[in-house]
Amino acid sequence: MMSSIKFFCILFASVSFVAGCSQDQSFEAFFHNEMESHEDRDDRPYSLVYHELDIVYEHDALAIFEETNPNGEQIFLAYFEKENGFWNWRHTTGAEWGDPVNWSVASDFPYVYAGGTLDEMISEIHVGDEKAEIIKVEDEKRFWFSVQNQEDLDVKFVMEDGTEEHVEWLDIDSLERENES
Repeated sequence: MMSSIKFFCILFASVSFVAGCSQDQSFEAFFHNEMESHEDRDDRPYSLVYHELDIVYEHDALAIFEETNPNGEQIFLAYFEKENGFWNWRHTTGAEWGDPVNWSVASDFPYVYAGGTLDEMISEIHVGDEKAEIIKVEDEKRFWFSVQNQEDLDVKFVMEDGTEEHVEWLDIDSLERENES
């Protein structure tokens, strides 16, 4: 009788431990589970290029990933927050390599400015007064980002020769409407 009680106590403790662990899923496991959950994943391969934890708050994360989809090869930056032991995908911004739209900004706080570049002459990128993080993806492909508290900041590319170029955000929908006229 005593061994049955011990067995059930051990079983209960083990199940409780496993249940508690599953609630505290690692960011990488969550990210890959979310990406693999798309039923057309075989037609849309992806790779996690970079991730960082505790960006704005403790228990948040940022991920940069490439995906090949019907629009071609694209790169994305996604922002996540962990609440009650579960990760939540909050917002995403992205670009196509060589796209005329140089950068975008997330429409919700935190305002993540991000863009892809193939221009090897760019040595630094500044958003407002802060230097952006630049991640080398492969060959000449680089992706940059800056996490900010404000939505309407200036973006400036600093070239290798020291010249600076203020870069306006291009509204691609407006650009397409102009070209149709």
